[in-house]
Amino acid sequence: MYSNHMIRIGVVDDEPPALKRISRLLGEFPNVVIAGMYTDPEELLEHTIAGQFDLVLLDMEMPELHGLELAKEIYRLYPTVYIAFITAYEQFAQPAYDVEAIDYIMKPVLEENLTRTIRRYMQRKRQSQAQTQDHSQEKPAVLPASFRCFGWFTVTTEQQEMIRFRNSKSRELLAFLHSHGGDPVSKSKIIEALWPGRDNEKALVTLHTTVYQLRKDMEVYGLKEVIAQEKGEGGSYRLRLPPMYDELSQFRQLSESFWRNGRVEDAHQGIKLYQEGLWKEHDWEWAVKLKWETETSYHSLLEGAIEYELAQERYREAIPYLMLKAGTNPYHEELQGKIIASFLLAEDNEGALNHFIRTLQLFKSDLGIGLMFSFDQITRDPKAYL
Repeated sequence: MYSNHMIRIGVVDDEPPALKRISRLLGEFPNVVIAGMYTDPEELLEHTIAGQFDLVLLDMEMPELHGLELAKEIYRLYPTVYIAFITAYEQFAQPAYDVEAIDYIMKPVLEENLTRTIRRYMQRKRQSQAQTQDHSQEKPAVLPASFRCFGWFTVTTEQQEMIRFRNSKSRELLAFLHSHGGDPVSKSKIIEALWPGRDNEKALVTLHTTVYQLRKDMEVYGLKEVIAQEKGEGGSYRLRLPPMYDELSQFRQLSESFWRNGRVEDAHQGIKLYQEGLWKEHDWEWAVKLKWETETSYHSLLEGAIEYELAQERYREAIPYLMLKAGTNPYHEELQGKIIASFLLAEDNEGALNHFIRTLQLFKSDLGIGLMFSFDQITRDPKAYL
């Protein structure tokens, strides 16, 4: 095992005496370890794949494989390795730098040449590490806009300007691409979703027109290059950057966080975010499955919030969530009894009675039946109805 501070060097030269000379010179450097000496370029490549080298010294004139071609193959296999060339001909200097070699060493190799090469390696390595650190500290690029997904699908800029779409298909296309989270979506899949049954040639023209219009709609508000086009296999489109704020992603994160960590605050926020439902005001056929999945998550959050509040005997806090759940199924008799019981346990007898009366009237008018329980029955033992 080599120290992290040691420079692992590999050398390839078809002349054994040259290898012997370089080996002797490298042995004088305390921060260098010779990780491999080869006369056969293929052997060097095998060890390059394994990530054995930090720096490779290549002879440019070898009978089996020219040094420039070998360097390109090394970079392809292991892009982070550094390369320096060794040659007896000055005319190879420019081609050597064209493949981003850090140095060009003339034969016969001298210690001062290797000192310069190792110094350049260390400088390049420090620069690379500094750039990597800078990039890791940068904030990821985002689209300076907010996507509101519950109720109407709207897009708002940083300046709080709501984007106006020229036509409904532009809005729908953006929502469809957004639902794929930045992944490329094939043109055929987009056409199948937005223009089902349409003649393919005509639909393709309509798609291109809609993409053009969507880009124009966004550019009016300074949102450029939002939609990226990728070629190959019929072509595809994708949302280039994630939005600055995205209700759908936030809802998913809150739902996952609640079930993973049990923080009831996440359930509360997710329920508040959902409101009337995902893209509630848009009747998009392709969105049916995603709407159902999101609604299922919403009901799971409701169940979780209700269970938590009742377990903590926070009956007043449980009532709003019970009411929301009853709003989706008002004829659920057991749930209505639970609401009445929660009012009673929260010491709100008037609220309990009012809700009992409203529920009884609803069942009689809509279903023609009464309730299986009376108000007095719940009053005697409200916890039995939770």
